[in-house]
Amino acid sequence: MMECDQEMILWLTAWLEDPVKTARHPEFRIFLQQGTNRADFARLLRTYRRARKITLSHRIQQASAWEKTKAKAERIRRRRTLLRISRISVAASVVLLFACWWWWPEKQPETDLLAMESGTSSAIIRLADGKEYKLSDTTGKIATDLTAVDICLDANRNVRYVVKDSATQERQMNTLIVPRGGFYSIVLADGSSVKLNAESQLTYPVLFSAEERVVYLKGEAYFEVSANPEKPFRVICDRREVTVTGTKFNVSAYPEECMYTTLAEGVVAVSNGTEQQVLKPGEQAIVSDGKIQVRPVDVVLYMAWIDGKFMFDNARLEDIVKTLSRWYNVEFEFADSSLKELTFTLSAPCDENLLFVVKLLEGVSPARFKDMGERIEISAVPKR
Repeated sequence: MMECDQEMILWLTAWLEDPVKTARHPEFRIFLQQGTNRADFARLLRTYRRARKITLSHRIQQASAWEKTKAKAERIRRRRTLLRISRISVAASVVLLFACWWWWPEKQPETDLLAMESGTSSAIIRLADGKEYKLSDTTGKIATDLTAVDICLDANRNVRYVVKDSATQERQMNTLIVPRGGFYSIVLADGSSVKLNAESQLTYPVLFSAEERVVYLKGEAYFEVSANPEKPFRVICDRREVTVTGTKFNVSAYPEECMYTTLAEGVVAVSNGTEQQVLKPGEQAIVSDGKIQVRPVDVVLYMAWIDGKFMFDNARLEDIVKTLSRWYNVEFEFADSSLKELTFTLSAPCDENLLFVVKLLEGVSPARFKDMGERIEISAVPKR
């Protein structure tokens, strides 16, 4: 694996921000004249341009992880260079991590768990009579005994409930089950669309009642609800619920975790049975311990998964691996519990295998991921 010089990364950051000013800087010209710096700088710049779709920065709380880097940054500051270590940009981290990834497989081959592929479009639909259909194995219309709707798979392999003209069937409940390592989309009978993340379930009526629209969620889903002020749409997650008339929002309500409701468009009301809060676009409600906390957020962070990206902002490693565990269907175990508190800001494609994401995390932290056969162990780099 190539060792990326931190001073070069700092200069590359400056170049990406302002190449003209950097090229004229006398310290940069001296730097290029040293050893193989000119060739190495050109190679890393090419690497960045190949990897521009990957964005990764980091905030690691443990000072020991960056002791050497800070020491070198201090020397650079004394020479009045352009940069400070606290301003290492996203682009610079991309170069460092992608370069580490580029050479890593030559030293350490992929193992079974670390080579796990990303989530796939797969799900099971369970009808009211208990019959189940694997949607990944099905094309066209699903043959059922339902008389009010047709259940079809459209060109994008989304399951779609199409209401027939003479729909008079009694209310029946169906469930869409998305396993670990999967995701799936559904269009309900009222035209509302829902995309389910890994390890999630949505229970819904074949036809909604005349008074309201109610669905039940376990896990995470993104909703685009068809507007109907006279017929509210309710998402119930255990004893918590979200009520809307027409809007775009994301709900994460995995068991034993807080419920997060993030609003992109429209208006939603979040309730825990005793309290209710109304959200505006760009706000998120966190329901935990019987309380509702509302805060402004960047909604892109919480809805990036629907566009095929992992995106975290200053997230704890423990929370990141929970997401990876669901997406890749693997278990993680911390050999060193202090590593749970490492924080990262990370954006990477969801369609890469687990090995790729793991090497991004290893590239800027003291954490190391090791395949133990049935789980992946997270330990700290031994101190020298």
